[in-house]
Amino acid sequence: MKQFFGKKSRSALVMVLIVSLGLHIVAIVIFGTIKFVSDVLREETVFEAAPVELQPQKEPEYQVNIQQRNQSTPPSQPPTIVVNNPSELDIPALNIDVNVDSSSVYGRGGGGFGGGLEGVRNMAIDIEFFGATASGTNFAVLLDCTHSGADVFEEAREELFQTFRTIKQSNAKFMLIYFGGGQAGHVVGNKDFTGKDFWYPKGVSEGEWLDGDSVKINSIIRELRAVDPRAPGVKVRHADQLGVNGGFFVVLTQYWGAMDAAFSMRPPPSTVFFMVEPSIAFPNVKTVKRSWEWYQEYGRRKPSDTEVQFIVSARGKAVKDVEALRLMVNLVHGGDLSEKEINDLITYTQ
Repeated sequence: MKQFFGKKSRSALVMVLIVSLGLHIVAIVIFGTIKFVSDVLREETVFEAAPVELQPQKEPEYQVNIQQRNQSTPPSQPPTIVVNNPSELDIPALNIDVNVDSSSVYGRGGGGFGGGLEGVRNMAIDIEFFGATASGTNFAVLLDCTHSGADVFEEAREELFQTFRTIKQSNAKFMLIYFGGGQAGHVVGNKDFTGKDFWYPKGVSEGEWLDGDSVKINSIIRELRAVDPRAPGVKVRHADQLGVNGGFFVVLTQYWGAMDAAFSMRPPPSTVFFMVEPSIAFPNVKTVKRSWEWYQEYGRRKPSDTEVQFIVSARGKAVKDVEALRLMVNLVHGGDLSEKEINDLITYTQ
């Protein structure tokens, strides 16, 4: 035992202990460093992943949007505005541009065409002529320009001017056709009943629909205003004399050419105002029947949706044969009208 724990043995043991202690210290330092680095890395990893956990923080932004949207909803009842002095209230003016052509002042009581609001055109406005009302939105006026038509021309002219004012405020379209003469025979004649027994206002073409904005309206007004039914030379005997020295009215009464021209319009007229002196145009039932048969053979049938309003001018005289007039009204409309329907299509100017 003493030899084993001799001086040399003790030195070796001490050396082993020192080396072992050093190794433990190194191991502790190494493992401590690894632990420290591992903890630091773990903390950094958790810090980088934090934005994923912060996604629920978007809820406040969504709530704000909902609040803003709720705030934008108008209240169910607007607040009351109290104004002590109404004159101090600043209200923007409503400017309505109405253009009036000074050259278009005409008709009973003066007046004229006004531009008005465009929206007025879309309103339902009754178009009337001597109190008879047009159905639909386009109509033709057949104006009696015979010698007998001259007797009521001034009244007819004013009625036309009133009608023109109305169409200026609507979307209606119209055509004016003059008739008179006997080129095709007086009431009944040859096949060419469309000869020279009807004509159009100056500047207006055959088959041309006019509306309230047409500049040709003023031209028609000037033409009609220039006619003096009592002036010398205004009544002529032949259509070739029309326009010469003021000639405007032609002797004899042939209306089928004007009626045929109206029926040929495209689209067809919804209403035809037929102004006629019946005692000459429809003198008796026999003449009416012959005249209708002749037109049926050579003329154009009335469009199915067209209504013919008979404007009867009989100033100073009674209608010679009322039954002849009613028969013509019935025949033009197909022959199956009731007594009331026939009467509703006749308007007397007197």
